[in-house]
Amino acid sequence: LTKEIFESVTDEIKLIAGLEDVLKTLHKKGIKLYILSGNFGYAIRKTLGDLASYFTEISANEIYFNEDGSLSHLVATKFDYEGKPKFITKVQEELQIQPDEICFVGNGENDAFAYKSGAKTICINPVDADEDNEEKWACVLKDVTSIKDLLDCIE
Repeated sequence: LTKEIFESVTDEIKLIAGLEDVLKTLHKKGIKLYILSGNFGYAIRKTLGDLASYFTEISANEIYFNEDGSLSHLVATKFDYEGKPKFITKVQEELQIQPDEICFVGNGENDAFAYKSGAKTICINPVDADEDNEEKWACVLKDVTSIKDLLDCIE
C-alpha cells in the first residue's frame, strides 16, 4: 500500500446527501459531534474537508506514510468493537451528561457494541449489522439517501 493508492481509494468516497445541513443544524443546537470509526482518520478527514471542523473529536485508525509515499505504519484505535462503549462513556463523563443523552450512529456489527454504554443507538444503512436486534438498536433506518432522515430518530 502506498500513499498514492490510498489517495486514489479515498477519492472514491462520497458524502451522503444533506450532511452539511445536518451538521449545521446540530451545531446550532449546541450538540457536540464525535466520530468514532473503524475506518482511517486520514480518509475521514480528507473526505469531510472543512466539515471536519464540526466534530469535537475524530477517533479512528491512523495510517502513516514515509516521505517516499510507502506505508510506514498503522495505529489501530482502541475504541472499535468492544471499545465503542468505553469511548461513549469517556464522552459522557467529559460532557457530564447521562448515557441516554447520547445518540450513537453506526451501520455495522463493530458498532453494535455501543448499546452497552446506555446511549441511544441508531443503525443507518446496515452493512453487516444485526439491525433487527432491538436490544442493540433503538432505531433503524434502511436505504437512506439523505442524512436528514436521521433527525427523525434523534429528536
